[in-house]
Amino acid sequence: MLTIRNATIKDAALLFWLLETSYRFHFSYLWHDQNELEEYIAGECSIENILTSLQSPDHKWFIAESQHAIGSYI
Repeated sequence: MLTIRNATIKDAALLFWLLETSYRFHFSYLWHDQNELEEYIAGECSIENILTSLQSPDHKWFIAESQHAIGSYI
């Protein structure tokens, strides 16, 4: 079963990992300079930026969770 919940400050590390991983997967091929990619990810996906965003009343983060691994069949 899939559940969707509001993210909290406790989720900052998870969100960092998700942002970094998904950005690299989807967009790293667009970057010609690996150092620039690393600088961008460090700035945009930093724990500090995520924490600030999580505490802002203007932002909402949601996390989708499943009890089963993706692609598993019951």
